[in-house]
Amino acid sequence: MVEEWCYGSDGRLIPLCVVPLWDAELAAAEVRRNAERGVHAVAFSEIPAWLGLPSIHTDHWDPFLRACEETDTVICMHIGSGTRTVNTGPDAPTIVGANLIACNSISSMIDWIFS
Repeated sequence: MVEEWCYGSDGRLIPLCVVPLWDAELAAAEVRRNAERGVHAVAFSEIPAWLGLPSIHTDHWDPFLRACEETDTVICMHIGSGTRTVNTGPDAPTIVGANLIACNSISSMIDWIFS
């Protein structure tokens, strides 16, 4: 993505990296490695606890967050990565769940505000 799509776009295209969420130290190393290549945006799960990972209310993510701060890397929510969707009932039409998917983004935002 960096070399083939974004290089030479004069900043119109912004590269975004994906980090290994299973290890905060590896994620930090990937943020630093990509920052050296000019990548200053990273995708992060909207609700890591739903993936069986520690929530952002713990110090588990401190190495990753420190690396983002040190490299001026923006953390971008990967919408839909929480893997769960809210629904009002098993017989509700598909459109109900499709519209309630925004609840995951709202939950994530509240997590970040109070973390």
